[in-house]
Amino acid sequence: MDANIHEVHNKTICSLRAPFVSREEAVENLCLQGLALELNSLRKMTDGFQIAPRFRPNARVVVFEGDCCEMLRGIPAGAIQLVVTSPPYNLGKEYESRLHLNEYLSQQRKVITECVRVLREGGSICWQVGNYVDNGEIIPLDSLLYPIFADLGLRMRNRIIWHFEQESNSRN
Repeated sequence: MDANIHEVHNKTICSLRAPFVSREEAVENLCLQGLALELNSLRKMTDGFQIAPRFRPNARVVVFEGDCCEMLRGIPAGAIQLVVTSPPYNLGKEYESRLHLNEYLSQQRKVITECVRVLREGGSICWQVGNYVDNGEIIPLDSLLYPIFADLGLRMRNRIIWHFEQESNSRN
């Protein structure tokens, strides 16, 4: 079974058996789209499909709104080929609570550990993160999360850096 997991504003969307594209194309397309799928877009893409509220091995599409760790616990080990997520950056936006950096990293470790557990051998994880801003200092989250992935036996294969032609958000 092929599956993609997306986390958007603390909501997890797991789309199963993505047809018509190879894993490499799916990874590239999702990364290029910025990984920001809105629920309405997903509904349009899945028009005519039954959308299951929880993971089921035979479900074509699952949309789970809630704590992603709760959803991940319900997925058997080794069941997922591709995990794609854009977790909260811990900036204190309206959809997230700002945590102390160490608490945020601990929370992310729990999610990453569950993602690695459900990942099948040879599978891939795309983890899109931005920067943590503390008193005007910008700290790249990927550099802080990398040791967690390495401790779990994963190796970095690629890194994408987005460049925006706008002022950086260094005021938090």
